Amino acid sequence: MGLLSLGVGMAVGYVIGTKTGREGFEKARRSASEAWNDPDLQEKIQDGVASATDTASKVAQDVAETAKRAATAAAEAVKQGTAEATEIFDEEFHAPETVPTSHGDVDSDPGLSTEKDGSDWAQEGGSPGTREGG
Repeated sequence: MGLLSLGVGMAVGYVIGTKTGREGFEKARRSASEAWNDPDLQEKIQDGVASATDTASKVAQDVAETAKRAATAAAEAVKQGTAEATEIFDEEFHAPETVPTSHGDVDSDPGLSTEKDGSDWAQEGGSPGTREGG
C-alpha cells in the first residue's frame, strides 16, 4: 500500500504544483514585459546606448589622433637618426686621399727594380753557373 500512496501523492502534488507554478510563471512574465515596455525604461536604455556610442566615437578619434602623432614622431626620429648616422659615417669612414707613387706601369715590373741590395727578379732562380751540379 505504501507504493500506491506514494504514486497518488506524487500525482496530486504534480497537478497542484503545475497549476501554481504556471500562475507564478505567468505573473513573472507579465511583470517583466510591463517593465520592458515602460516608456521611462526605454528612454533610459536609448540614452545609455547614445552615450555609449558617443563615448566609443570619441575614444576612437583619440586613439586615431594619438596613433597619427606617434607615427609622425617615429618617422621624424628615424629621419634624424639616419641623418646623424650619415654624418658620422661621412666623418669617420671616408676614404683617405691617395697620392699616386708611380708613373704608370714601370714600378710594377719587378725586373726593373731600383733596389741596390738584392738581385734582379729576373735572376730569381740564380745564375746557371752557381747552381749545384751544373
